[in-house]
Amino acid sequence: MPPVVDPVVPPIVPVVEVPPMVPVVPPPIVPVVEPVPVPVVPPIVSVEPPIVEPLSVVDVEPVPVERPLRLLRDFLAERLCVMLPDVADESVGEVVV
Repeated sequence: MPPVVDPVVPPIVPVVEVPPMVPVVPPPIVPVVEPVPVPVVPPIVSVEPPIVEPLSVVDVEPVPVERPLRLLRDFLAERLCVMLPDVADESVGEVVV
């Protein structure tokens, strides 16, 4: 007589239901807006302009035209490092006053 063998019974595995994966969405970030203070503008008060007395006329000697031109010539000659013709030179032309 063949030996009695217990039938092989598979182990019982409990069935666990896994819920479907739902993406976790964080709540929206709502910025906190602080009220901006409105500057208080004072009302415009009309002010009368000050009375300005006319200046007295003083005799002023006229400056010769050649002097400012010479100063300009010297300044440009120094900056440009070149020799510029003299203002009173005939080749430059006449100075019109």
